[in-house]
Amino acid sequence: MATVDLSEPLTHGLSVTRSKTVSWHDPAALATAGAMLPGREFLQWILDRRLPPPPMAALIGAEPVSVGEGEFAEAHAHDHRGRLVGHATTTLAITRP
Repeated sequence: MATVDLSEPLTHGLSVTRSKTVSWHDPAALATAGAMLPGREFLQWILDRRLPPPPMAALIGAEPVSVGEGEFAEAHAHDHRGRLVGHATTTLAITRP
């Protein structure tokens, strides 16, 4: 088993400094729409860009891909060459009182 000394940065001659600037829309519009629209329609509006994405989507680079019965699929982060490096499908359980 190999061991790694984490007391020193693992730079291998590369810079370890990274930065990211994130811009997002005020989530108040989402909260208002979420209170008025059924769940699937709400997600479809985000997919159709009639509503802005949630701030967390901007932070992690998630893009909505599809909305289906009980699920919402989104693509995540692309590498420096534009290749998709993550994808998620969320199963939704929407309940109403």
